Amino acid sequence: MPISLYLSKVAETREVLAERFPSTFMRKGEKNKLPLMIGITDNVIAALPELDPELIQAAIRDYCSGPKYARAMKVGAQRVDLEGRPAGTVSADAHERALRLEEKRRRAARELQARRVATKAQRRAEGAFP
Repeated sequence: MPISLYLSKVAETREVLAERFPSTFMRKGEKNKLPLMIGITDNVIAALPELDPELIQAAIRDYCSGPKYARAMKVGAQRVDLEGRPAGTVSADAHERALRLEEKRRRAARELQARRVATKAQRRAEGAFP
C-alpha cells in the first residue's frame, strides 16, 4: 500500500475513533487531549472488529504522538477508558517517557526543516530556482 494511502487510512481511522468514542478521542485539531488508559488499544480492537487492527494501532500511535498529548501526560493526570471514565493515573515514568518522545519528535522536525532549507539553498546555488 502506498504511504499516502496508508496515512489517509490512518487519518480515517482516527476520525472513526473520535466519532465512536467522543469522550476519549478528540478530533485532530481540537484543543485538549486526555491521557488514555493503559491497554486501550486492545479495548478498541475488541469494540471495533470491523476495522483493521493495524490501522487502529497506527491511529492510536498517531493520536498519542503529538505535543497536545505530551502536555496532557502530567504526573497524576487522570487516564480515561473508552467511555471517558477514569481509568488510572499517569505515572512519573509515563510522564518522563512522554517528554522524551516529544523532544525526539521536535528534534526530528527541526532536522527535517534544516534539510529542506539546505536542499532549497543548494538548488538555488545550482540554478534550479530563480
